[in-house]
Amino acid sequence: QSASASEDEVAALLAAARREPDGGLLWALAWANTRSRNVEVGEFVRQHLGDWENDLWEREDYFSERMVDKKRPHLVRDARQFAIAAHAVQRYGTFPYAEHLEQVAEEVVSAPDRVRAAAYLHDVLEDCPHVTAKGLEQRFGEEVTQLVVALTKQAGETRGEYFQRIRTAGPEAVDLKLTDRLCNVRACMSEQRNDVLLQKYRREQPLLESILAPGRDDNGYSTLQALREELEKSRPPS
Repeated sequence: QSASASEDEVAALLAAARREPDGGLLWALAWANTRSRNVEVGEFVRQHLGDWENDLWEREDYFSERMVDKKRPHLVRDARQFAIAAHAVQRYGTFPYAEHLEQVAEEVVSAPDRVRAAAYLHDVLEDCPHVTAKGLEQRFGEEVTQLVVALTKQAGETRGEYFQRIRTAGPEAVDLKLTDRLCNVRACMSEQRNDVLLQKYRREQPLLESILAPGRDDNGYSTLQALREELEKSRPPS
């Protein structure tokens, strides 16, 4: 959908997507239309997506057994679609939240499917109140859900406790967290540079390394090295 889309065109697209039995077009809608540079159209879309998001999650058939493929041959595809729909009205800086999910997933593209699926889903429990661990397990299985739960910071949990719980969850959880942090740092250094977050990440790095570095696998080590290099590049000139 282009920035010049009219409200009638957007409304027609919303109407078509509403007819999908599982909200399958919602992710595409959110991805395309929240990028609009036309402020009026963008606000129109976000308003209607917000209304639809509530309708979608309240539908009894969204987590129904008929939608759960026990063999899960399309695990990564389904996780991607689900996560982008769940984050549909949220932003990642100035971009749709899907931008961050795609970045994290791209970094682990050679990992097992459970890790790639968790890469897309890693923020849904923390940021999307309609999503529950039980619902994730019904749809994506125990292994994926355990990874997502490990990466979800709990209320009242210190950073040290959070990192330690990730380490306990195993190398795949550690690698996902390092990848998530690497993508966050790169986003902060982009055109939407966020020096406040970069300072926070630099402050946390010694604690993160002291707990997570011993729990990383070979791929996690390369991610950790990349994270160190990006944080070093982020330092202001002396």
